[in-house]
Amino acid sequence: MLNEGDSAVIKTDIDSLNKGQKRPPGTKGKYLIFVVKVEKVIAKGNLSQEVFMGRCNAYQHTLAEIAKKQEPIKIQKYIADNNLKVTKTDSGLYYTIATNGVGIKPVTGDTVVVNYTLRYTNGKAVETSVKADAIKYKLPINPMNPYKPIRFALGTKGMIQGWDQGLRLLNKGSKALFIIPSSLAYGEQGNQQVQPFTTLVFDIELVDIVHADPNAPKPVVPPMPVQAQQPVRK
Repeated sequence: MLNEGDSAVIKTDIDSLNKGQKRPPGTKGKYLIFVVKVEKVIAKGNLSQEVFMGRCNAYQHTLAEIAKKQEPIKIQKYIADNNLKVTKTDSGLYYTIATNGVGIKPVTGDTVVVNYTLRYTNGKAVETSVKADAIKYKLPINPMNPYKPIRFALGTKGMIQGWDQGLRLLNKGSKALFIIPSSLAYGEQGNQQVQPFTTLVFDIELVDIVHADPNAPKPVVPPMPVQAQQPVRK
């Protein structure tokens, strides 16, 4: 058993975790190896569930406040350590353009075609649409990943604000670095993969822009099924 502050390396047979199922994409060899550290132990003891959960939530709140205060410091350190000459927008997005493209910049409604590689400010790569970058950063090669540019329409809330704002600064063929603070990404909530108050660093290539036809008829939106409508409050 581990105590607070202890670390351990856990080696587990892959097949024992996936009996009757396919292996997770990108796994190789016979074992999965986990490196873990017990940062904090909150003992329940005789505490009621309400009090216990209150202590857990208070600890999470403390961690979030620490991360919030550290985020701008980490951004400036990343910029200094990598000797970057960046421009900061009014919203807080930092960017630098490595290669200028040509043509008109995208606007709301245009479809952008983008290659990307995501890292954190500690340099750790997380995901990419470029297979060469997956190899470069030693990311697991996922056979389910087509490793090709992604497409989405600007202004449709299909991506984080940092992308939506940053891509409007580029034209076709541009390559840039975006440093996106959490306020323009996943904020104080985070998500399943990103911790609260986490800055995201993206290598971006704007491969193509499909400009919207202003004369094209707007698609007809079918009526919402009654089951999906919001209930009427009385």
